[in-house]
Amino acid sequence: MPRQSRANFTSNLSISLEPINLCQGQDSENCPRPLRDFPSKYRSAHPTYPITSCVIEKSMSTFLAAIMCYLHDPRAFRAANKSLNTEMYHGRFCEGKNEFESFAMATERKGTHLLTIVRDPLERFISGYVDKCIKETRNKLGGKHCYGCGRGDIMCFLSEQYRRVLLYSVGGIKAGQRSYYDTHFFPQNWYCGFSKALSNYTLIRYGGEGEDQQKMTEEITETLTKWEVESEHLTHIRSSLLSSRTEHSTVGSPDKAKFLRIARHSEYIMSVITRMFYHDYILFGFPFPKIPHPTGPPPRFMEEASLH
Repeated sequence: MPRQSRANFTSNLSISLEPINLCQGQDSENCPRPLRDFPSKYRSAHPTYPITSCVIEKSMSTFLAAIMCYLHDPRAFRAANKSLNTEMYHGRFCEGKNEFESFAMATERKGTHLLTIVRDPLERFISGYVDKCIKETRNKLGGKHCYGCGRGDIMCFLSEQYRRVLLYSVGGIKAGQRSYYDTHFFPQNWYCGFSKALSNYTLIRYGGEGEDQQKMTEEITETLTKWEVESEHLTHIRSSLLSSRTEHSTVGSPDKAKFLRIARHSEYIMSVITRMFYHDYILFGFPFPKIPHPTGPPPRFMEEASLH
């Protein structure tokens, strides 16, 4: 399988060896194609700062959108007593003001800097599962909650989401068939117009706590400093990043810790997650997770011609 070029990060990253046999040869049929185009959300700062961020769900999307909203109009944001930590998608301060759903529109300003945050695929999946299938109790767009899987039945949910990823990869899911969960669990490399502009992005790795959080915070502030954002705004952003969490955060959650343990001890879960997000690991340089035992092929969903 030919290798795609990797994105530019703010620091050097070590790349781990790929799992033997996964997504190679005949097993490539069990892995989604890289760099598919999936609808994305873009948020811009004030024209003073030609910065556009693509927000990828479950990769600190709420907070990154809040940063862009703040930089779009810092005075109005503060006058409205808004906080970077409490901004949510519904009722957001910048609704309709700095938002784009087209890569072309989001980047029409000359010299636009592109920024996004990417997250370890296993961490992102488990965090998303806890947020959407444990903390939430309903499908916000209607339909069955977490595909009708029982509460805590992560293997059921993973199997259905994996099936949908493979279907979308080959054009088997049309615009009107995309689910609430597709938006939060599809591979990160399908977002942000990466198929045409991956090398133009500055990508920062998500860090939820401890040294990883500190490193992410420093990389965000250093990047914004390079793009000439004023120091008073940088101070506000930095302190907000280090102070608290948004409502969707699962950092420190006992449920997240529990499902991470379940996943890491399951050959099936780890092999499916590795296949489903194989190109996220490759393109963004995340180390591949350990799979408990030698893997066989996962259940085949590619032959299904239509959605249930």
